[in-house]
Amino acid sequence: NIILTPTTTPVISQPKPQTDANSAIDECVALKTSEASGKNYERGSLIVSFDADTSYTTAVNVLTDLNLSADASRAAKDNFSQYHWLSVYVPKGEEFKWQCLLDAADHVKRANLNITFNLSQ
Repeated sequence: NIILTPTTTPVISQPKPQTDANSAIDECVALKTSEASGKNYERGSLIVSFDADTSYTTAVNVLTDLNLSADASRAAKDNFSQYHWLSVYVPKGEEFKWQCLLDAADHVKRANLNITFNLSQ
């Protein structure tokens, strides 16, 4: 493309580099992997918090739209209105990818690894 300015000096515009969605996900996964270094977490599970005005039904629909499922126990439903989080099942080994995807989803506040702790006396 050539753009003529009032001085009639030709300016060649450069196309803007396009952001590759896969590279953005890859960068996010690398960051999440680094943050999790040395931490123990449950494989195949994330703790996902939702915006305070999100209903349980909306939260489940967000997950269903992504082909994910959550703890559907009575306790999870009862606690959602107070805490706004769910235990979400993701494919084992894809926890970091799903953290990144869920962090960008509507109504999601944050997706976290389900950190485990070893207690000893």
